[in-house]
Amino acid sequence: MVEYHHLYCGMMAFWEGHCPGRIHHLDYERLTDAQEGEARRLVDYLGIGWDDACLDFHKNTRSVRTASQEQVRKQM
Repeated sequence: MVEYHHLYCGMMAFWEGHCPGRIHHLDYERLTDAQEGEARRLVDYLGIGWDDACLDFHKNTRSVRTASQEQVRKQM
C-alpha cells in the first residue's frame, strides 16, 4: 500500500509539473462528509453552472456497465 501511495504521489507531482495550477484535488473523505460543498467546489473549478441534480446522481436512470453498478444507485 505504501508503494502504491508513493507511485500516486510521483504521478501527481509529474502532472502538477506539466500542468501547474490545472489539477483539481478532490478530497474523497470531505466529499463523503460534505458532499454538496465538495461537489460545488468541483463544479466551480470546471466553470460550469451548478445544477441541483448533481446531488441526485442516484436518481439517474441511464445504464451503468461497471462493477459498481449497484452502488451508483445509492444515495451518499
